[in-house]
Amino acid sequence: MVHFLLAEDLVHEREADLRRAAVRVRCERTRRERLGWILVETGLRLVTAQSSTARRTSPA
Repeated sequence: MVHFLLAEDLVHEREADLRRAAVRVRCERTRRERLGWILVETGLRLVTAQSSTARRTSPA
C-alpha cells in the first residue's frame, strides 16, 4: 500500500514531466502532434486549477 502523500507526490512529478514535454520545442512535429501537446498542456492546467480550487473550498 502506498501512503497517500507519496502517491500525491508521484502524481505531481508526472504532471511536471508532462508539462516539460509539452513545453519543449516542437518544430519538427506535424500539426496534429502539436495540437495534441497543446491539448495535453491545457488539460493539465485545468486539472491543477480544479484541484487547487477544490482544496480551497473543502473544509479542513
